[in-house]
Amino acid sequence: LGELALRVADIDKAIDQYQRALRLLIGLNSDRGYDFYITETYAGLGRIYTSAGDHVKALGSLNAARKTATGVQIPNVLNSLGYLYMEQEDYAQAEAQFSESLKIYRSTKNQREEARVLLNLGVIQQRQDNHDQALGLFRQSLHSATTPKEIDIEIAALEGMGVVLTAQSRFYDALECFDKGLAIARETQD
Repeated sequence: LGELALRVADIDKAIDQYQRALRLLIGLNSDRGYDFYITETYAGLGRIYTSAGDHVKALGSLNAARKTATGVQIPNVLNSLGYLYMEQEDYAQAEAQFSESLKIYRSTKNQREEARVLLNLGVIQQRQDNHDQALGLFRQSLHSATTPKEIDIEIAALEGMGVVLTAQSRFYDALECFDKGLAIARETQD
């Protein structure tokens, strides 16, 4: 219910539903059989609070998720923490979280998530005007996204490359990237 509320941009209702779910799960968790779901709920709350701009509550929820996260949950929580720090413009912390997440995704050969994290790392570099590093990361993301054919990541990587190339006054190359991204978006009706 919280996810549904979030999809229709009812943040308050989404938070209420997630908090309700968390209370119920904690109440059921006497034998620790619900830890996975508790972690997912804390992480979901963290992402909602981040999008709502409540960074204090977001950090508290994501740190709670980090304490109980296991297996595939760990890099997801690290990625959410990285995004929170990026929104706060704490690029060193964001990069540390994304880099740790990237290491895990690479070790498990999860190319889709690797491409997403590379995209986030590219945005960090782009925001700091480190154009060459950003361009390299966007290219890596694009390459990682083409094998599993992740259209949304391909489009975002091409857009990131276009933004960086524009900042470098390489307008022809930037336009080429934007046109490729637009062609993919039109072709897939995205």
